[in-house]
Amino acid sequence: LYELLCGCAPYRFSTRSPLEVATLVCEQDPVRPGVRVRELDGDLDGIVMMAMRKEPGRRYASVDMLRQDVERHLAGLPVMAHRGGRRYRIGKFVRRHRVEVAAARAVGAALVIGLSVAVVQGRRATRERDRAEQALAESNGVTDFLLELFRTGETGEVPATQLTALDLLRRGALQAD
Repeated sequence: LYELLCGCAPYRFSTRSPLEVATLVCEQDPVRPGVRVRELDGDLDGIVMMAMRKEPGRRYASVDMLRQDVERHLAGLPVMAHRGGRRYRIGKFVRRHRVEVAAARAVGAALVIGLSVAVVQGRRATRERDRAEQALAESNGVTDFLLELFRTGETGEVPATQLTALDLLRRGALQAD
């Protein structure tokens, strides 16, 4: 698999003596395929290196497991050879479901924008309500003030039917003070 992907053997032997072959294969790790061929960096790199691990317990238990990992890579699924965590799995999911993820992002953005607009409009409505209540209170105050000008309460005052504009202005000035 290494030679198929990289176009060269994983080890470089100078004499090919059995001792040199055993020493290199058993003690040295080969150059990662992703270093030799940049496009192999990632899952394929991990698959090849897992198949070539020195410790039998850390290699694929069978050729079938190696085949399954290659098929998972080809299908865009997470592979056993990759030690990726949540970010790796999410990245694989996003690449497999680009359209759905883009739609979900668009819906999420629309919800955030809609919520923002609703909050801004709500604040504007609250300010307008407060202004209207203040204007109503001022209007009621002016109405009460004007009604009070026309009321005759004390004896000896001029009856309302005989009030002049000057009398109303005097009363208004007294009340305003």
